[in-house]
Amino acid sequence: MLGYSPGTYVEVIDLTDAIFKRLTLSDYNKELLVLQVAAHEGSDYEWEQHVSIAQTAGVREDQFIAIAEQRIDDGEAFLERERVLLRFGKFILEQGKAPGVVFKHTLEHFSIEELSDAMIVIGFYKMLSIYIQTFNIPIDAQEDGNWVKK
Repeated sequence: MLGYSPGTYVEVIDLTDAIFKRLTLSDYNKELLVLQVAAHEGSDYEWEQHVSIAQTAGVREDQFIAIAEQRIDDGEAFLERERVLLRFGKFILEQGKAPGVVFKHTLEHFSIEELSDAMIVIGFYKMLSIYIQTFNIPIDAQEDGNWVKK
């Protein structure tokens, strides 16, 4: 479908490549955010695409369930650092920004570079979700998570 936007196709593919290979944010934290976006947006396609990738990055079954049920404050599923990141993501998704106090608290756990990456990931996957759902793109099940950088 992206081919129908020839003026942006290469750039979107380049951004996808950068998100998979050149983030400061860890693959594990990136995948927590991707799953959060998929759950928030109701994007079955993105969820399915990222199950195996997230598993390869270290996301556990209880975390998948907690994210799907939007239990991001679950202290048994997530460490404090992860809960802070997911709360940050929730504000970005719901309000378009994190309040100053939330941003400052998140900076106690993540670098400014990691938070910049986090916002790129959230925005990119929200855009993809809108695109996929609007064009009703069928789910393309993934069998492995080999896209995760080593």
